Amino acid sequence: MGAGGSRRASIIEDGWSPQTKPDNNVQLECAGVSLPTYNDPQFSKIRAGLNIPDSFLFDFDFNKMGAGGGKGGNLLAIHGDYVVKEMNATDHNTLLNCAKLYADHVLMEDRNGNQYGTMLCKVLCHFYDPSTGKNFMAMDNVTPNPVPPGLGDKGRRPSANRSTYDLKGCADDKTLTWNNEKVNEVHKRVWNAGMWCGQCLWSKERKNYYAGKLNAANTDFHVTETQKEKIEMWIKRDCTFLSDLGLMDYSLMVSCLTLERGDPDAEAWLNAAAGNEDSVPFVSMYDGKVQVLHVGIIDFLQDWTFTKNIAMCIKFLECNKATIPPGWYAARFIETFCWKF
Repeated sequence: MGAGGSRRASIIEDGWSPQTKPDNNVQLECAGVSLPTYNDPQFSKIRAGLNIPDSFLFDFDFNKMGAGGGKGGNLLAIHGDYVVKEMNATDHNTLLNCAKLYADHVLMEDRNGNQYGTMLCKVLCHFYDPSTGKNFMAMDNVTPNPVPPGLGDKGRRPSANRSTYDLKGCADDKTLTWNNEKVNEVHKRVWNAGMWCGQCLWSKERKNYYAGKLNAANTDFHVTETQKEKIEMWIKRDCTFLSDLGLMDYSLMVSCLTLERGDPDAEAWLNAAAGNEDSVPFVSMYDGKVQVLHVGIIDFLQDWTFTKNIAMCIKFLECNKATIPPGWYAARFIETFCWKF
């Protein structure tokens, strides 16, 4: 059990224990069949709070899943406003044990009945596919196609001024897309000697990827004072929660759409945001342009384990690395992203 084991164990004492076996009595309609779930009484509360029907994955197609781009190589697919992801053993076990704490954190209200809010992506269900023997989770897409509310995707042109980032507040920060063009990942691996002999031996794709990393690290996002207060509150609250559970290596996903003030979409976004300034997406004016920010924290199920401790020691020469203990990781995350907005 990781560093957050004591807090996870405490909820068992409060009368809740995780459903560690697939529950055939509580099934989810997915890809046209009924699949058993884990701890769905917790995730159904989140779906209800977001007005998402239990049938939201009914027409999902497992054949459309592909490599997600992460280190583990787990399958992933975007299904409308949702993301379906194959789970490795670590993420699966963490979500099993943290389901109630996670749902309570996402839905927690103040004394006036208002939710505190969170930047954590919303896990909507955790289920098992008997035909493959694999576990999956479905969550909201924190960086969806930025289409003004009410206009729908049909007939809308893709914006050439949208960039997306995967940020950790360390050397792993990267640009995923720049002006709607994908930035391919080309890493410096220790066995690739040419990568370590200066940029003159780098491919064009490697140079573009490195430029994207610098851009991700140095880009600031402009928001209003009210939006900044909300972002800081959410980040501090979420990082404290994850640190208490002994979790680390999570990312802040950011989608930044910039529109000229005269663009019809700009007017639509401003009208949609009127009176609702401090909620995602964050819509604001900066330098005469309209900026639309979608943000969310993903990949937050990674435990701090003995293996991670060894990895940190092996990488002792690497500056600003991702592999550090949960408390340090949370502190760096808070410091970095409270300044970046």
